[in-house]
Amino acid sequence: MTYGEVKRAILLVAVLYLAFQFIGAVTAILFLFFAVFLFAMALNPVVTWLQRRRVPRAVGAGLIALVALGVLSLVGWLVIPPMIAEARAFIIALPDYWQAIQTRAEGLAARVPFLRGRVVEGAGLTRDLARYAQQALAQLGQYTLTAATAIGALVLLFILTIYTLAKPRPLVAGLLGAVPEPYRGPTRTALVRIAGQARAWVVASLLLGAIVAVLVWLGLALLGVPNALLLASLAFLGEFVPNFGPLAAAIPAVLVGFAVSPLTALWVVILYLVIQQVEAQLLTPLVMGGRLELHPVSIAFFILVMTGLIGIVGALLAVPIAATAKILYEEFFYKPRHPDEDDIRHDADDVIAA
Repeated sequence: MTYGEVKRAILLVAVLYLAFQFIGAVTAILFLFFAVFLFAMALNPVVTWLQRRRVPRAVGAGLIALVALGVLSLVGWLVIPPMIAEARAFIIALPDYWQAIQTRAEGLAARVPFLRGRVVEGAGLTRDLARYAQQALAQLGQYTLTAATAIGALVLLFILTIYTLAKPRPLVAGLLGAVPEPYRGPTRTALVRIAGQARAWVVASLLLGAIVAVLVWLGLALLGVPNALLLASLAFLGEFVPNFGPLAAAIPAVLVGFAVSPLTALWVVILYLVIQQVEAQLLTPLVMGGRLELHPVSIAFFILVMTGLIGIVGALLAVPIAATAKILYEEFFYKPRHPDEDDIRHDADDVIAA
């Protein structure tokens, strides 16, 4: 290897290192703008529909902003105060829940020989939970800055989405203009497909999440499970993370139900199973209609990767990121190299049958 090649290799490594450092530093900003793109694409058909009826885009975007603010204000007024109250009550009652769970588990272990010796003594854990709960309540003021940052990010997301809806042409034209001519066609196709996937994901997640949350809240309230509204809000968020989200949201509800009684926990499990079946067999086909064509393994992979990168926000955005990655792969790599998909499918069948 010549001196020039070594120099170029070192320069390449340095550039890649700086690029990764830069991406790591601006990850939150990149995901903020990705979320702006998702919500703008989801709301764009409404603005376009108004524009066709001679309503300027800026006015249409303003109307959407007013409606969104009204809906958010109504939801915040109805849901947020009782949810905060339930969250405080849940933290305070957490040691009592654990003590009840421990007592019932010990009673169950006394009747089932297999479980004897497998139930952890809960006195120490109960004291720890009580101490942690008290510390959490005493230190709520320390989280004010984090909460303010989150609220600021949501406000910025809202404002940028409205501005994007009001004047999208310069952004789209600038993006297409930055792409070399041979790749402009695939870029246009990819953007159209990504916009469709973004709309499908946002609408489906919000609608399914709202329906599931209402069903969970009603079911838990009828079963007499405490903190039903808080647990229903977890079910709402769980709908944004396929496969893992609903399961993770069900675990706290089952544990709280078990603190009430083992029979209540069983009914909670049945409730969540019934809701999931109704969602899978009825709601998802009606709302989604097969528009998000993603393999479950691909979804699981992106959920794990994005969670490892940026935590819960990555998990919430994993599905649209997976859809975007799939579309970009198909338009820029797969289709140009494999114009005949039937041959690829036959080869795949041969591999599967081997």
